[in-house]
Amino acid sequence: MLYKLGLSLAAALCLAVTVAHAQSADSVADKIANFPTRFFNKISGKTADLQQQLNRQTANYLRRMARQEEKLKARLYKQDSVKAAALYPRDPQQQYAVMLQKFQQDSARVFTSMGPEYLPRVDSLQGALGFLTKNPSLVNANPALQAKMQNALAQLQQLQAKFQAADAIKQYIQNRKAQIQQYLSSYTNLPSGVTNAFQGYKKQIFYYGDQIREYRSELNDPDKMMQTALVL
Repeated sequence: MLYKLGLSLAAALCLAVTVAHAQSADSVADKIANFPTRFFNKISGKTADLQQQLNRQTANYLRRMARQEEKLKARLYKQDSVKAAALYPRDPQQQYAVMLQKFQQDSARVFTSMGPEYLPRVDSLQGALGFLTKNPSLVNANPALQAKMQNALAQLQQLQAKFQAADAIKQYIQNRKAQIQQYLSSYTNLPSGVTNAFQGYKKQIFYYGDQIREYRSELNDPDKMMQTALVL
């Protein structure tokens, strides 16, 4: 009798655990199925806005750096035209125009990283979108919602490409700064115009790098709605 009672109790406990687990799974499934449409709209809007800003700022900074190099080139040619010609085999305006064109072309590629700096929330966001895209039945059978979800992931990947292309520009201008600095170190006394032009060039490099860091930080700091969605 006790043996049968024990078996009945064990069976009841197993049934209770199974029901609780099923209810929990159903609850999670319901939450995922009701994933807010505005969440995907928010991601698409946020990333599109940052892409637009990064495009505009990159174009502006490259033009400013080109003007700074033009000033520096003019002053260095007055100092020593032969040595300056070696530092400027190409016209600076043309050089930076080529960089801008490459930035626009490279940003059409797909990357899976935001660059050397690890962004944990962005990584979680990409993982969530990737998971939902591979498992569309978990979200909703609505084709419109599926399209919004896929667009959100595509926008995030495109922004990743923008950041990678911006990092390539930043690396180039850092190398260029080192070349100019090495060239200037061969002179003991430089006119103030040369020094000022180089300082202006270095400022533009700093501002551009700082702007990229700001955009990354903004993307890595989601609002309350995104935080809730990532927890889910």
